[in-house]
Amino acid sequence: LQNTHYISFYNWTDKKTGETITSSYPPFVDETVWNDVQERRKQIYARKNQNNRTKKFYLLRDLMVCGECGSNMSGRIHPIRNQQNYYCPNKERNWKNGNIPDDEKWKRGQVGAHGCNMVRALNIPITDKFVWNLVIDTVSESSVLKERFKDEY
Repeated sequence: LQNTHYISFYNWTDKKTGETITSSYPPFVDETVWNDVQERRKQIYARKNQNNRTKKFYLLRDLMVCGECGSNMSGRIHPIRNQQNYYCPNKERNWKNGNIPDDEKWKRGQVGAHGCNMVRALNIPITDKFVWNLVIDTVSESSVLKERFKDEY
């Protein structure tokens, strides 16, 4: 549902003259449904098509953001290296896209316009367990929290 045909109009631009023609007709889909679908598409593609390429499950990956640069965190599981980490992929993306000049590629802690200076990673099993236990504790003590809020307000 990315095509505007569904909500009753279509714009066509003639390549030779540059004239834009708009045709309208009765909609196939309600406009609120269209807007909901467009919002959902934005959420899905916010991860830069990562959802389709991810082969492993990461509990917190879609919820974590790098504190340094604001990028969405990624997960990496490499069993041979015994590696299971959440990390900021900003430097990696800039490296692959060629945004870092060759003379600056090997400088440790390089920030500038080239990426994030977060050089640490979070262990996936430990982080997931910590957050999960915190959620369980919060839910199990929700009656205590409700009573505390009632007294304050």
